[in-house]
Amino acid sequence: MHGTLPFFGKEACGFDIEPVLNISEGEKVTISEDPEFWMNGWDVTAVKRYFSVLFPGFKEANGEGDAKIDGLFKELTEIMGGEDAVRRFTWPCVLLMATRR
Repeated sequence: MHGTLPFFGKEACGFDIEPVLNISEGEKVTISEDPEFWMNGWDVTAVKRYFSVLFPGFKEANGEGDAKIDGLFKELTEIMGGEDAVRRFTWPCVLLMATRR
């Protein structure tokens, strides 16, 4: 893992999250990294759709058309390069497969 997702931090969980390896002596470990495995390209419309699915009612919680949220999406649109600009991103993902004899 190259980083921890922010919603798994102390602020979200109430305690520190520390990754722990439990590899015993003599166990075989193979690590394969492909940073493009979960790569996507989205424009601002796709990001808004993602937020509406991930956080249903996120705008309604602050009132429809909430100025702060709209302002953040406007800022994001500018940073991304406009409404139709597509930017690539990757999801941090760890897949652990293990057996013990």
